[in-house]
Amino acid sequence: MHNSGNMLYDGMIEMRNSEDADKHMVVYSRVEDDLTDMGRNFSFIFGIKHLITTVNVQLLSHIGYINDVYFTGTDIQYLNADNENKDIRVKGTINNALTEAAFEIMSPIKLMRFSGQVHTDSPYGIYLHNTVDETPMVLELNVDPTQPYIDGRIEIPDRVISLEVYFINDTFMRAAIYREYSTGRVNDTSITMRLHSSRIISTSINWRPALVQDITNYGLSLTTLSDISMPLRDLGNSVSEEIDSKYNYIRQYTFSELATISRLSVDKMREVQQSIVVLKTRINQDYVMADFSMNMAVVDLLIDRVSQHYTTAINRVDEFSNWMETAASVHVSYPNKAIVDTYIQSECAMLEITKQEVLRQIAAKIRLFPRTLQDGYVSVLQYHDYVRDSTAAMTDLIDFKYTAFRHIWADVWNAINAFASLSGSNVTRRIDNVKQAFSDLQSTGVVLFDPVIGELETEVHLPMGVDSLKSLPNVNLTHYFTGLTSMMGSVREATSILQDFFEVDVRSFIPPFTASASISNGLVKTFDGTTYTIGGKCDYLLVGDLTDGNFIVYMENQGKQRVKIVLTTHQHTVQISPRKQVRIDGALVILPYRSHDVYVTKIGGTIILTGSGFSLQHNSKTESYHFSLSGWYHGKTGGLFGTYDNEPYNDLMASTGKISRNITEFSKTWKLNEQCT
Repeated sequence: MHNSGNMLYDGMIEMRNSEDADKHMVVYSRVEDDLTDMGRNFSFIFGIKHLITTVNVQLLSHIGYINDVYFTGTDIQYLNADNENKDIRVKGTINNALTEAAFEIMSPIKLMRFSGQVHTDSPYGIYLHNTVDETPMVLELNVDPTQPYIDGRIEIPDRVISLEVYFINDTFMRAAIYREYSTGRVNDTSITMRLHSSRIISTSINWRPALVQDITNYGLSLTTLSDISMPLRDLGNSVSEEIDSKYNYIRQYTFSELATISRLSVDKMREVQQSIVVLKTRINQDYVMADFSMNMAVVDLLIDRVSQHYTTAINRVDEFSNWMETAASVHVSYPNKAIVDTYIQSECAMLEITKQEVLRQIAAKIRLFPRTLQDGYVSVLQYHDYVRDSTAAMTDLIDFKYTAFRHIWADVWNAINAFASLSGSNVTRRIDNVKQAFSDLQSTGVVLFDPVIGELETEVHLPMGVDSLKSLPNVNLTHYFTGLTSMMGSVREATSILQDFFEVDVRSFIPPFTASASISNGLVKTFDGTTYTIGGKCDYLLVGDLTDGNFIVYMENQGKQRVKIVLTTHQHTVQISPRKQVRIDGALVILPYRSHDVYVTKIGGTIILTGSGFSLQHNSKTESYHFSLSGWYHGKTGGLFGTYDNEPYNDLMASTGKISRNITEFSKTWKLNEQCT
């Protein structure tokens, strides 16, 4: 196999103070790019090793592909205080066709594996496998549109739940949810659906009578889970103890090494002190032999004082060595360990209290499940009565409205006689069809409901014909449009009557409605009603269309609470200054001004700028700016005027997309100049 691996970097730093390799401090790293005929792998390694203190940590990370399979992973290998090798590993793979993927997380406490496959050719299928601490969970689903059928299964440690859906023919479908045991198959729920005619579907649902109670009991069993705070408490305590052990290993090694160095220093100082004594004796001997006239008492005194200082220093260093040897053998908690341990205990206790309260509420709802199911059935019956009464009322309403329509029709008969003669019979026929559809819906209802034996039968009357349960109904609207076109051809001259109606901007009276925001002397009011004060001498983005970029409005602070507003569109830049001047693309203009996408005018002391779905008003007397926005920009804006979505809670949405904690933090993200204050 051809290999063109490239070592991009390989380095190591080693610090030695002993022949013992376990006492060497080693820091190493390596970056490598491996390229082969089958794929490529880019890897990175970084490690720190000092075995005498149980410090041995290695980070390995890689990313690459081989045989059209992409992979990545990170592995942290370390040595714990008990000299046990531990692993924290995260890795994943996915193939080029995006049909197979695997993901794995491994730690000393928990192992999780997740893998999946997708079949993109018929029969279609999906397979998911999840493993937590060697406990597998499987989800499998297969769909064959040519048969057609659907089958699947959910596998958990103590049971396997299966699903099957198949069509016996175009008008008969059967589905079942069941469990398989060594003794046989147990059906939990079965559903049959039959198309009796093109407009009537009957459905029968059967379930195991004890199923409701089983679901209730199983739900209650989940609420009696073991203390979920215990694993977190154990994890926190183990991390704290590991840090404590590492701290004491390093402390013991450091003090031991310093004590050894101090002992050596004491020995050397004693050798020097002995040399001083020898020096003093030799000087006295040489003095006698040379018969010097100088006073040797002064020299002896100086040498004695130096020797005394050495003796004091030796005793101090010796005491320090003894203290370090004693300290090295004493276990001492790392700084703030008591605070950390207390925090772990209190947070886990709070988590347990929260868990108990949540499970208590869930258990209460689960116990009410059978009653809720019964109430649901009553609601269904009531809803059925409501639908029946409503459809009857709708039929009557159609009759009434159509009769009224015919009276009005007679009044304008002369004006649109051609249209009436052509469309009268068609309209009558269409109205009769709608009435018949609503009349059929009145027959829809529950045929049988018996919760004791677990049986429910319904009959649904459809408003349109259905040929098969395997496909959606084919609704052909062509003949409706053809008829409408033929009817409208004779009344082209009458369309001017409706012209005024169709020129009305419907956006002014259907939601979402127009919103407005304003700024005046530093007081800001957002589109959703939040008010706050902003100061300083900065330039800010007030509002902008962050989706389509149709407009941007920002203000330039000119001091003394005087600001200039700049609005940009796809074609123009409009500036409105405190001196009532308006500039378009830098040139001073006389109002009114009209272009393809903006219109600027002045009424009294107010300058009004109008664009596509927005308007800006400037009152020069109050130095206020009022910005109105069409509802079609709902959820598309950002800036100091907030996110226009009728949700005041997120008005302080920063430019990063996160909600800010205060006004200062929020406004900072919309500054146009980072250097301002």
